[in-house]
Amino acid sequence: MPTLNARHSVICCWQRFEDKGRFTDDIINGVWAICEESFWGASAHLPKNKPHSGLVDVSQPFVELFSAETSTLLAWTDYFVGDKLDAVSQQVRKRIYYEVNNRIFEPLMTKPHGWMQANSQGIPPNNWNPGSAPIG
Repeated sequence: MPTLNARHSVICCWQRFEDKGRFTDDIINGVWAICEESFWGASAHLPKNKPHSGLVDVSQPFVELFSAETSTLLAWTDYFVGDKLDAVSQQVRKRIYYEVNNRIFEPLMTKPHGWMQANSQGIPPNNWNPGSAPIG
């Protein structure tokens, strides 16, 4: 996953600064591939209980560092080249909004996340908080 995101970031930067449109199809393919992933996070962050058995339950999204970073990448893509995406198909940006809302904003607003609360020893939230606040 990080390799795809890094490659996508570089392509978006070239598109933005070159402004010739030759990377638009690659950006769309990258956005669509990211949106098609079942889980934007790292497998090490999956719950360790029996029902999950190392697989994500896509009907119960939760936010962790890598999923938040992925949503930030999609937000920057929308910001920098959204008009180029719309020139090809308005479905791309709609998909970005849909996936980020369902995978990030809805879970953040409606579900408790352990990293957002003080632990049993009273230690306050950690350094994940800034990285888990996607640009929206």
